[in-house]
Parts: sequence; C-alpha cells; structure tokens
Amino acid sequence: MTDPIVRSATAADARTIAEIRVASWRATYVGVVPASILERMDVARNEAWIAGRVADPQGRSTLVVEDTD
Repeated sequence: MTDPIVRSATAADARTIAEIRVASWRATYVGVVPASILERMDVARNEAWIAGRVADPQGRSTLVVEDTD
C-alpha cells in the first residue's frame, strides 16, 4: 500500500466534494438541522460554491483532497 497523497483541491474536485458534503450533512445533522434545510441542499449549488472557494487565491482556507491515483 502506498502512502496517500494530499494536495490542494482544484475546480475539478468540486463535484465530488459537493456530493460528499451534501451526503454527510444529510446523514450527520438529522434532528439537529431542520429537515427542510437538509432536503434543500443541492449538489450543483454546493459545487459552484466549492469551485469558487478553490479558485479564490485570497481565500482564508484551503480545501485538500486525498489523491488516490
């Protein structure tokens, strides 16, 4: 087994990150966040938000991913 490679996320990673984000919120916050909010979470809207975050060179945080290729 090789060591994982952790790298900064790119716009190409935005869809996968968005899918994981929406699924994890829906699984984790049941009973904490109103169901109507969890149901309204949208992968495409999250993808656009994430793509904007990784494209912003002045951002205050860095999104990282594990590269399994």
